[in-house]
Amino acid sequence: YTSSFSDREWEIYTLGMRDLARLLMPHVRDRIRIPRGSTSLLDLGGSHGLYSMELCRRYPGLRATIADYPAVLRTTHALLEEAGLEQRISLQPSDLRQPHFPPRSFDVALAFNIIHGFSREVNRDLLHAVADTLRSGGRLYILDQLKQRRSSGIGRTMPLMVGLNLMNEIGGTVYSVDEVKKWCLQAGFGQLGTIPVSLPGVSLIRGIRD
Repeated sequence: YTSSFSDREWEIYTLGMRDLARLLMPHVRDRIRIPRGSTSLLDLGGSHGLYSMELCRRYPGLRATIADYPAVLRTTHALLEEAGLEQRISLQPSDLRQPHFPPRSFDVALAFNIIHGFSREVNRDLLHAVADTLRSGGRLYILDQLKQRRSSGIGRTMPLMVGLNLMNEIGGTVYSVDEVKKWCLQAGFGQLGTIPVSLPGVSLIRGIRD
């Protein structure tokens, strides 16, 4: 958490993450399936809110909560007002390194482009917290730059390049799909699967709360 950022720097960061999400959105929007009857979505580190907005528009009965740093959410609030979705998407100031969510309160959770920024210990704790806040049968989707067992060429080098950049800048790293699935299994998620995404080095994992 870069506490030395100014408000303007946090705004630039959030808008930059939105631009990245816009590039990813066409490749993932149809791969995220919300179970029938779902009413609540938890968007971890959702900053720009783009994924929550898309899913709320697609599923009229869905409401979302974006959990992110307070400094980020100032920009998020303005983006939600601009989209006219501030009544359906709420903001929860959070430090995901110390997660606290109400038990059995959500049907779906998104963890998009955050796993690589945390240590193994933090990720394991976060996934346990997500499992606790999801209702039985709730779905977790993880999108990140992950090492894949059979990847080659740019699909193998892209996550490593991202990881090198993160380690230099914020101490992040890149994990393997198998390792992330293991954390999910330990947290209480079953029916783990990797959903094909036509982006080199990017993986989408789905797990279902037991």
